Amino acid sequence: MAPSAVDGLVALLDESYDRQSWDSPNLRNSLRGVGPEPARKECFALLAQLRPPVTALDVRDFPRRLGRGRDTGGSLARGETAHDLYHAGQIRLNRRLHES
Repeated sequence: MAPSAVDGLVALLDESYDRQSWDSPNLRNSLRGVGPEPARKECFALLAQLRPPVTALDVRDFPRRLGRGRDTGGSLARGETAHDLYHAGQIRLNRRLHES
């Protein structure tokens, strides 16, 4: 059976969070040593909360429009995933700038 859209998003989250990347450290490794301990733990807690809602998505909701806007369940799920990956890149950039 082919993977569903939800399976694809979950795989993307997992790969970006704790799998080895071909070009840079993953998000978990990017957060190591960031800020004081309470702030770092809060970042990890926020990341841990992201996966369960994605795994609970119903593929049948992906094409459905939400409210009166143009967004569908799928476009919002993909957008949120991309947004989190964007922040991973920002963390890496800020660390590099701080280290130089």
